[in-house]
Amino acid sequence: MVTMDQKTLRETAGQKFLGVGGGILAPHRADEAIAFFDEVRRIEPVLYLGEDSWLITRHEDARAILRDTRFSNNETAVHRDGEEPYGEGFARSMLFMDPPDHTRLRSLVQQAFAPRRLKSLEDDIEQAVDELLDAVVDQGRMDVVADYARPLPVWVISSILDVPEPDREHIQDLAQDSSLTLDMEYLSNEATERALNASVALQDYFRDFVEARRISPGDDVLSGMIAAEESGEVLSNDEIVAMADLLFVAGHETTVNLIGNGTRAMLDNEDSLARLAANPELITSAIEESLRFAPSVTVNGRTASMDLAVGDKCIKRGQHVIIPMGAVNRDPERFPDPHRFDVGRKDNAHLTFSIGPHVCLGAFLARMEARIAWRRMLERITDIASLGPSRYREHVTLRGLESVDITFTAAS
Repeated sequence: MVTMDQKTLRETAGQKFLGVGGGILAPHRADEAIAFFDEVRRIEPVLYLGEDSWLITRHEDARAILRDTRFSNNETAVHRDGEEPYGEGFARSMLFMDPPDHTRLRSLVQQAFAPRRLKSLEDDIEQAVDELLDAVVDQGRMDVVADYARPLPVWVISSILDVPEPDREHIQDLAQDSSLTLDMEYLSNEATERALNASVALQDYFRDFVEARRISPGDDVLSGMIAAEESGEVLSNDEIVAMADLLFVAGHETTVNLIGNGTRAMLDNEDSLARLAANPELITSAIEESLRFAPSVTVNGRTASMDLAVGDKCIKRGQHVIIPMGAVNRDPERFPDPHRFDVGRKDNAHLTFSIGPHVCLGAFLARMEARIAWRRMLERITDIASLGPSRYREHVTLRGLESVDITFTAAS
């Protein structure tokens, strides 16, 4: 293996993150990126990339940054040029806010995603899973993404938001393109236009949806936000629309990717599915290992709101830190034998769902859906085999597969 020295690393690293498609963060360069991150971690784990950006490759440093509110999620608040780097819909959401605005908005929806409330959905989710399996079990083959991993979380988040069933397929398509606004700096002109048009259309849909809820409130999350506004909360209509947009996109995309990516990882590691079938109690650890090894969210970032130390480096106010999950989730100081996929891995403190104030609101729901989906799949089908390799979608931040085609035998 050819290694590089510190001088070469500093001279060349920045170029690897440039270009349409995400540079080294592009899905088709995943193996190259992992090898590169290993080198960076060895030589200079807090590495300046140029253009006010730093690359973080150690788990300990990433964990500290994500917990530290002095590293802002609102880049526009501290960016020296005042430019807005993200698509309009997401930029107004709590995803890119700091306390107290983030705290205020999150408090209005977190009750709907509390584990106690979500557990009441288990029976309904299991029924939905069985209906999806019923549709394919006699065929002996399926696309895990299209037939299973995608329709399940779309149904779940649509039920939570009370989105009418006839609308779900349409806004799911919009959501897939809209989520590309998280990758704006990596997109071609054509993809940028498609992403922005989808973002506007999705916001228009939810703006009409919110207005309908004002007239006829329901028992859904958005009706609750409207009621909170009317009882004195300072909450704009744009904030409610942005929240609906965020909850729908994030509420299903990460789960689709978790189930799809995790199934692919198990197929590529031959004993994994057989081990799970024989030991279903390992499904919980298999979920965490899937999130670590093949993360559904590949990169996180923050902006320093003041001069801050990370390791032996000083991150200046306004400078950005890039935290790739492929680096910090494979830090050998935290994960023994980090490049090995192990469904029984213990103490799996990956950072895929973040940590601190911005820990993923839907993490419990995603894990619950994956647990039910894999348990029922392994109970109802056997002799699972891959029909060939899978290809990643063009997304950089939300990494998921286009398809995972398998054959199987219906369990007796």
